[in-house]
Amino acid sequence: GVEGGVVVGSVTSGGTESCLLAVKSARDVWRSARAGSPRTPRLVAPVTVHAAFHKAAEYFGLALDLVPVDPATGTLTPAAIEERLGDDVALVVISAPSYPFASLDPVADVAAICGARGIALHVDACIGGFALAFWPDHLPAWDLAVPGVTSLSADLHKYGYAPKGVSVLLTRGRDRQRHQYFATTGWPGYPVVNPTMTGSKPAGPLAAAWSISEALGEPGFARLTARAARATGELRTVVEGIEGLRVVG
Repeated sequence: GVEGGVVVGSVTSGGTESCLLAVKSARDVWRSARAGSPRTPRLVAPVTVHAAFHKAAEYFGLALDLVPVDPATGTLTPAAIEERLGDDVALVVISAPSYPFASLDPVADVAAICGARGIALHVDACIGGFALAFWPDHLPAWDLAVPGVTSLSADLHKYGYAPKGVSVLLTRGRDRQRHQYFATTGWPGYPVVNPTMTGSKPAGPLAAAWSISEALGEPGFARLTARAARATGELRTVVEGIEGLRVVG
């Protein structure tokens, strides 16, 4: 099932590692509930989902089931996800927003569908996590405040204004997060307990991200995001005035 409770997090080397760990955790949760099942777990996502999830499915042995999006909006209907769901689905992934079109997928509606079925839902906010959180206009609910969202990825080296590479993976429930860990004592050396993919982890980007976040604070993020929003609006206006061009997403 999908746990409630505390949200816990890990700092990773970038969006790809955050996405990999979200998929690895979901696969292991699915396996633990179906011990001995010969079935291949499935990952359901729109075709616009980041290529990191293609990599994750290949690395961790999941079948990638991609759902078409509306070419006019760049996103999909919740029903398009719902009709793909079944007992073999280990994880549904949607984007806030998607990398190709910057379309905000219908997070709350998909979360309601997944939550009712006990299916995990990851929101990939690698681009949007530190932009949507401070966006000046009203937006549909998209983050862990939405019941049914089990994990969320957000990159500090995008709109967190930190140097590459530093990202966060947030997970609802410590029990679920434990499935992301690798641990072993089965060798002659020290006990190995790794919460992320790496053993030794460079602290430079993490320290820089912390420093920049402290220096900017919420007012700084809001100010920078408002500038980005204004620039986006101006670009859209110019594009819409050019015959033959239109904005998708």
